[in-house]
Amino acid sequence: MVIEKIGQWIGLAWRRFRRLPTWAQVLSWVGLILVLASISSVGGGDSKSSEKTVAAPIATTSTTSTTSVAPTTTSTTSVAPTTTKPVATTTLAPTTTQSVPVTTQAPAEPTLTASQQQAVRSAQSYLKSSSFSRQGLIGQLVYEKYTLADATFGVDAQNADWNAQAAKTAAAYLKSSSFSRQGLIDQLVYEKYTLAQATFGVDAQNADWNAQAAKTAAAYLKSSSFSRQGLIDQLVYEKYTLAQATFGVDAQNADWNAQAAKT
Repeated sequence: MVIEKIGQWIGLAWRRFRRLPTWAQVLSWVGLILVLASISSVGGGDSKSSEKTVAAPIATTSTTSTTSVAPTTTSTTSVAPTTTKPVATTTLAPTTTQSVPVTTQAPAEPTLTASQQQAVRSAQSYLKSSSFSRQGLIGQLVYEKYTLADATFGVDAQNADWNAQAAKTAAAYLKSSSFSRQGLIDQLVYEKYTLAQATFGVDAQNADWNAQAAKTAAAYLKSSSFSRQGLIDQLVYEKYTLAQATFGVDAQNADWNAQAAKT
Protein backbone atom coordinates (compact mmCIF):
# COMPACT_ATOMS: atom_id res chain seq x y z
CA MET A 1 0.00 0.00 0.00
CA VAL A 2 2.70 2.39 1.00
CA ILE A 3 4.67 1.58 -2.12
CA GLU A 4 1.65 2.09 -4.35
CA LYS A 5 0.96 5.49 -2.82
CA ILE A 6 4.54 6.44 -3.22
CA GLY A 7 4.34 5.31 -6.85
CA GLN A 8 1.15 7.30 -7.41
CA TRP A 9 2.67 10.29 -5.74
CA ILE A 10 5.75 10.05 -7.95
CA GLY A 11 3.61 9.66 -11.10
CA LEU A 12 1.52 12.68 -10.12
CA ALA A 13 4.61 14.67 -9.41
CA TRP A 14 6.10 13.66 -12.75
CA ARG A 15 3.06 14.69 -14.70
CA ARG A 16 3.03 18.03 -12.97
CA PHE A 17 6.73 18.35 -13.64
CA ARG A 18 6.12 17.71 -17.32
CA ARG A 19 3.65 20.53 -17.42
CA LEU A 20 6.14 22.98 -16.07
CA PRO A 21 7.82 25.25 -18.61
CA THR A 22 11.27 24.29 -19.69
CA TRP A 23 13.04 26.86 -17.54
CA ALA A 24 11.10 25.60 -14.42
CA GLN A 25 12.06 22.03 -15.24
CA VAL A 26 15.69 23.01 -15.47
CA LEU A 27 15.52 24.81 -12.13
CA SER A 28 13.86 21.74 -10.54
CA TRP A 29 16.62 19.45 -11.73
CA VAL A 30 19.24 21.81 -10.50
CA GLY A 31 17.55 21.97 -7.10
CA LEU A 32 17.28 18.19 -6.91
CA ILE A 33 20.94 17.81 -7.73
CA LEU A 34 21.85 20.30 -5.02
CA VAL A 35 19.70 18.44 -2.45
CA LEU A 36 21.27 15.11 -3.32
CA ALA A 37 24.71 16.63 -3.08
CA SER A 38 23.89 18.03 0.36
CA ILE A 39 22.61 14.65 1.57
CA SER A 40 25.67 12.92 0.27
CA SER A 41 27.97 15.32 2.07
CA VAL A 42 25.96 14.99 5.30
CA GLY A 43 26.24 11.17 5.16
CA GLY A 44 29.94 11.84 5.96
CA GLY A 45 33.11 9.79 5.99
CA ASP A 46 34.34 7.74 3.18
CA SER A 47 31.35 5.45 3.40
CA LYS A 48 29.59 5.12 0.24
CA SER A 49 25.94 4.85 0.24
CA SER A 50 24.82 1.53 -1.03
CA GLU A 51 21.51 2.86 -1.84
CA LYS A 52 20.86 3.09 -5.41
CA THR A 53 19.34 6.24 -6.41
CA VAL A 54 16.92 5.71 -9.14
CA ALA A 55 16.90 8.75 -11.27
CA ALA A 56 13.73 9.53 -12.88
CA PRO A 57 14.01 9.47 -16.60
CA ILE A 58 14.52 12.79 -17.99
CA ALA A 59 12.16 13.47 -20.71
CA THR A 60 13.70 15.68 -23.14
CA THR A 61 11.17 17.77 -24.63
CA SER A 62 12.46 19.15 -27.78
CA THR A 63 11.32 22.60 -27.79
CA THR A 64 11.73 24.25 -31.04
CA SER A 65 12.45 27.74 -30.16
CA THR A 66 11.32 29.99 -32.88
CA THR A 67 13.61 32.86 -33.05
CA SER A 68 11.87 35.82 -34.46
CA VAL A 69 14.34 37.68 -36.54
CA ALA A 70 13.84 41.31 -36.29
CA PRO A 71 12.95 42.77 -39.63
CA THR A 72 15.94 44.06 -41.38
CA THR A 73 15.80 47.76 -41.54
CA THR A 74 17.46 49.04 -44.62
CA SER A 75 18.72 52.37 -43.78
CA THR A 76 18.77 54.53 -46.81
CA THR A 77 21.56 56.94 -46.54
CA SER A 78 20.82 60.02 -48.46
CA VAL A 79 23.98 61.09 -50.11
CA ALA A 80 24.34 64.77 -50.11
CA PRO A 81 24.47 66.14 -53.65
CA THR A 82 27.96 66.66 -54.82
CA THR A 83 28.69 70.30 -55.04
CA THR A 84 31.08 71.07 -57.82
CA LYS A 85 33.14 73.99 -56.84
CA PRO A 86 33.46 76.43 -59.70
CA VAL A 87 36.93 76.45 -61.05
CA ALA A 88 38.23 79.93 -61.07
CA THR A 89 39.18 80.83 -64.62
CA THR A 90 42.08 83.13 -64.81
CA THR A 91 41.89 85.34 -67.87
CA LEU A 92 45.34 86.24 -68.97
CA ALA A 93 45.85 89.80 -69.98
CA PRO A 94 46.51 90.14 -73.72
CA THR A 95 50.15 90.02 -74.51
CA THR A 96 51.34 93.36 -75.67
CA THR A 97 53.96 92.98 -78.30
CA GLN A 98 56.09 96.00 -78.45
CA SER A 99 57.09 96.73 -81.97
CA VAL A 100 60.72 97.37 -82.23
CA PRO A 101 61.30 100.11 -84.74
CA VAL A 102 63.25 98.73 -87.62
CA THR A 103 65.66 101.14 -89.06
CA THR A 104 65.80 100.55 -92.76
CA GLN A 105 68.83 101.94 -94.31
CA ALA A 106 68.27 103.44 -97.71
CA PRO A 107 70.02 101.42 -100.34
CA ALA A 108 73.16 103.03 -101.51
CA GLU A 109 72.73 104.82 -104.78
CA PRO A 110 74.45 103.03 -107.60
CA THR A 111 77.63 104.63 -108.77
CA LEU A 112 77.15 106.07 -112.26
CA THR A 113 79.77 105.94 -114.91
CA ALA A 114 80.84 109.19 -116.52
CA SER A 115 78.98 108.33 -119.74
CA GLN A 116 75.78 107.56 -117.82
CA GLN A 117 75.98 110.89 -116.02
CA GLN A 118 76.43 112.67 -119.36
CA ALA A 119 73.45 110.81 -120.86
CA VAL A 120 71.24 111.79 -117.90
CA ARG A 121 72.16 115.45 -118.29
CA SER A 122 71.63 115.42 -122.06
CA ALA A 123 68.18 113.78 -121.79
CA GLN A 124 67.16 116.29 -119.13
CA SER A 125 68.27 119.20 -121.30
CA TYR A 126 66.33 117.97 -124.34
CA LEU A 127 63.11 117.54 -122.34
CA LYS A 128 63.45 121.10 -121.01
CA SER A 129 63.63 122.58 -124.50
CA SER A 130 61.20 120.36 -126.42
CA SER A 131 58.85 117.40 -126.20
CA PHE A 132 59.91 113.87 -127.09
CA SER A 133 58.62 110.36 -127.06
CA ARG A 134 60.71 107.91 -125.05
CA GLN A 135 61.94 106.10 -128.13
CA GLY A 136 62.48 109.39 -129.97
CA LEU A 137 64.67 110.74 -127.16
CA ILE A 138 66.70 107.54 -126.97
CA GLY A 139 67.25 107.84 -130.73
CA GLN A 140 68.35 111.46 -130.30
CA LEU A 141 70.95 110.49 -127.68
CA VAL A 142 72.20 107.64 -129.85
CA TYR A 143 72.52 110.22 -132.64
CA GLU A 144 74.64 112.21 -130.17
CA LYS A 145 76.97 109.16 -130.08
CA TYR A 146 75.89 107.71 -126.74
CA THR A 147 75.74 103.96 -126.61
CA LEU A 148 72.25 102.47 -126.70
CA ALA A 149 72.66 101.33 -123.07
CA ASP A 150 73.76 104.78 -121.85
CA ALA A 151 71.07 106.54 -123.90
CA THR A 152 68.35 104.24 -122.50
CA PHE A 153 69.68 104.75 -118.99
CA GLY A 154 69.70 108.54 -119.36
CA VAL A 155 66.14 108.67 -120.76
CA ASP A 156 64.63 106.29 -118.19
CA ALA A 157 66.29 108.25 -115.39
CA GLN A 158 63.92 111.16 -116.21
CA ASN A 159 60.78 109.24 -115.17
CA ALA A 160 58.93 111.30 -117.75
CA ASP A 161 55.16 111.27 -118.35
CA TRP A 162 55.11 110.24 -122.00
CA ASN A 163 51.39 110.94 -122.36
CA ALA A 164 52.04 114.52 -121.32
CA GLN A 165 54.93 114.67 -123.78
CA ALA A 166 52.58 113.48 -126.56
CA ALA A 167 50.09 116.21 -125.69
CA LYS A 168 52.83 118.84 -125.89
CA THR A 169 53.98 117.55 -129.28
CA ALA A 170 50.40 117.54 -130.66
CA ALA A 171 49.83 121.09 -129.42
CA ALA A 172 53.04 122.24 -131.11
CA TYR A 173 52.01 120.71 -134.44
CA LEU A 174 48.56 122.32 -134.32
CA LYS A 175 50.14 125.72 -133.68
CA SER A 176 52.31 125.50 -136.77
CA SER A 177 50.00 123.68 -139.16
CA SER A 178 46.58 122.12 -139.63
CA PHE A 179 45.89 118.43 -139.28
CA SER A 180 43.07 115.98 -139.32
CA ARG A 181 42.69 113.95 -136.16
CA GLN A 182 43.98 110.76 -137.78
CA GLY A 183 46.72 112.66 -139.63
CA LEU A 184 48.01 114.12 -136.36
CA ILE A 185 47.91 110.72 -134.63
CA ASP A 186 49.94 109.29 -137.51
CA GLN A 187 52.42 112.14 -137.18
CA LEU A 188 52.97 111.41 -133.46
CA VAL A 189 53.40 107.70 -134.17
CA TYR A 190 56.01 108.74 -136.72
CA GLU A 191 57.68 110.63 -133.85
CA LYS A 192 57.99 107.24 -132.08
CA TYR A 193 55.10 107.66 -129.63
CA THR A 194 53.05 104.53 -129.06
CA LEU A 195 49.62 104.49 -130.63
CA ALA A 196 48.02 104.86 -127.19
CA GLN A 197 50.25 107.81 -126.30
CA ALA A 198 49.64 109.49 -129.68
CA THR A 199 45.86 109.07 -129.39
CA PHE A 200 45.92 110.47 -125.86
CA GLY A 201 47.98 113.50 -126.92
CA VAL A 202 45.76 114.33 -129.92
CA ASP A 203 42.45 113.91 -128.08
CA ALA A 204 43.78 116.08 -125.25
CA GLN A 205 43.66 119.06 -127.68
CA ASN A 206 39.86 118.99 -127.99
CA ALA A 207 40.42 120.37 -131.49
CA ASP A 208 37.66 121.45 -133.90
CA TRP A 209 38.42 119.15 -136.81
CA ASN A 210 36.01 120.96 -139.13
CA ALA A 211 37.99 124.14 -138.51
CA GLN A 212 41.19 122.22 -139.16
CA ALA A 213 39.77 121.00 -142.48
CA ALA A 214 38.91 124.58 -143.45
CA LYS A 215 42.46 125.71 -142.65
CA THR A 216 43.93 122.87 -144.72
CA ALA A 217 41.61 123.68 -147.67
CA ALA A 218 42.57 127.37 -147.52
CA ALA A 219 46.27 126.47 -147.48
CA TYR A 220 45.87 124.32 -150.57
CA LEU A 221 43.95 127.05 -152.47
CA LYS A 222 46.70 129.57 -151.69
CA SER A 223 49.42 127.41 -153.20
CA SER A 224 47.52 125.83 -156.09
CA SER A 225 44.24 125.66 -157.96
CA PHE A 226 41.68 122.92 -157.36
CA SER A 227 38.26 121.94 -158.42
CA ARG A 228 35.81 121.53 -155.58
CA GLN A 229 35.80 117.76 -155.81
CA GLY A 230 39.52 117.62 -156.27
CA LEU A 231 40.06 119.61 -153.07
CA ILE A 232 37.60 117.44 -151.16
CA ASP A 233 39.51 114.36 -152.30
CA GLN A 234 42.78 115.95 -151.22
CA LEU A 235 41.47 116.52 -147.69
CA VAL A 236 40.15 112.95 -147.50
CA TYR A 237 43.67 111.86 -148.47
CA GLU A 238 44.89 113.94 -145.52
CA LYS A 239 42.76 111.63 -143.29
CA TYR A 240 39.84 113.99 -142.76
CA THR A 241 36.46 112.37 -142.84
CA LEU A 242 34.34 113.03 -145.89
CA ALA A 243 32.04 115.25 -143.87
CA GLN A 244 34.96 117.24 -142.46
CA ALA A 245 36.56 117.58 -145.92
CA THR A 246 33.32 118.77 -147.52
CA PHE A 247 32.77 121.26 -144.71
CA GLY A 248 36.31 122.61 -145.07
CA VAL A 249 36.13 123.03 -148.86
CA ASP A 250 32.69 124.63 -148.88
CA ALA A 251 33.81 127.02 -146.13
CA GLN A 252 36.16 128.67 -148.74
CA ASN A 253 33.31 129.98 -150.91
CA ALA A 254 35.75 129.62 -153.81
CA ASP A 255 35.08 130.73 -157.41
CA TRP A 256 35.48 127.37 -159.06
CA ASN A 257 35.33 128.98 -162.54
CA ALA A 258 38.31 131.08 -161.57
CA GLN A 259 40.02 127.99 -160.21
CA ALA A 260 39.36 126.28 -163.53
CA ALA A 261 40.85 129.26 -165.40
CA LYS A 262 44.02 129.04 -163.25
CA THR A 263 44.30 125.38 -163.98
